[in-house]
Amino acid sequence: MRAKAYGTLVSVALLAILGLGIVGVATVRVMQRLKPEVPTESAVREIWVTTEHVRFGNIEKRIRAIGEIQPVRDVRIASKLPGKIRSVHVEEGNRVHKGQVVVELDTTELETSKRQALAALAAAKATVYQGFLASQNQEQEFTRIQGLFDSQLISEQQLQQIEMMTISARSQYEMAKINQAQAEAAVELAETRRMDAQIRSPIQGVIVSSSVNQGEVISPGMTLMRVIDLSVVKVEAKVPETEIMHIHPGAHSLVFLVGYPDIQLEGKVTKIAHAIHPGSHSFGVTVEVENPNESVKSGMSALVDVLVERKENVLLLSRKAVSRSGDRFSCYVVDDQNVARFRQVDVYLDDGTYCEVQGVSEGERVIIQGNFDAVDGAKVIDRKELDR
Repeated sequence: MRAKAYGTLVSVALLAILGLGIVGVATVRVMQRLKPEVPTESAVREIWVTTEHVRFGNIEKRIRAIGEIQPVRDVRIASKLPGKIRSVHVEEGNRVHKGQVVVELDTTELETSKRQALAALAAAKATVYQGFLASQNQEQEFTRIQGLFDSQLISEQQLQQIEMMTISARSQYEMAKINQAQAEAAVELAETRRMDAQIRSPIQGVIVSSSVNQGEVISPGMTLMRVIDLSVVKVEAKVPETEIMHIHPGAHSLVFLVGYPDIQLEGKVTKIAHAIHPGSHSFGVTVEVENPNESVKSGMSALVDVLVERKENVLLLSRKAVSRSGDRFSCYVVDDQNVARFRQVDVYLDDGTYCEVQGVSEGERVIIQGNFDAVDGAKVIDRKELDR
């Protein structure tokens, strides 16, 4: 029994010693991992890189968005009057100038109404003339009666009767003049309605749709034709809410046609939406472009490139050279001994290819390819130097 107990005790002791050894090795390994690596000369390896020199230059920040070409002036032509179409003077595809008659209504009833208004005006003028004569005669009579009354040849009651008749004549004359003014207004209205029977294009442009035919009866407000003016077009693009704060009315813009990438137009921002589009979380931005040859057509897809900021003669660093960790930026600068040196930099304006920086100097070489393999103190082989 004692031998057996002794053997058990020895086994437990051996297991404890073994466990302590394992824990010790693990602790050493963890400590080694936590300890920063200090590269030795033998550990430093050469890496192949491509470099570029830091330089001064100009940089622009632009925001791009997709939109659709639309005419700035797009008008639907409608009639103010009901009536029957007597003639249609243009068709789809025709060019029209401002004020050109495109549709005429039958004016038979309108002409009759005008003649009636003219007749009523003539009668009103005659009534005014008669009222004028009657009023003048009554004024003279009142003056005569007033003299008789002053001479005490007639009674006050007779004077008052003549005075009332004079006032009545004046009132009738004034009413006749009001009726004449109303008759004149009726003539003007009849003429206006007759002119409205000639439906005109309010702008110059091209008829892009027409839905009327001769003999058709139309109602007021019914759309007859649509005319667009392509001399000035607009692109309505959607800009993400994260970028909209950088865009301002009047900002210079470039417009590229998706189907014709070699065509470049210049315009400016004319309108920015005040409310966000709930589906896309973007804001509408309108860019207007001169289109004197009308080569750009409505409905074309376009890329809008809006200039939001420009800086001149600032330090530029290739975007390929910059690494980011959180809100910190860094790069690797190659010194005269072809050794990579870690450098923190401040990044400002960024155009996607280059960025404005501080923390490096003009002429310094920075790694733009191979920087992910670089470590501080690593020897580098510059491909550009070998190519020389």
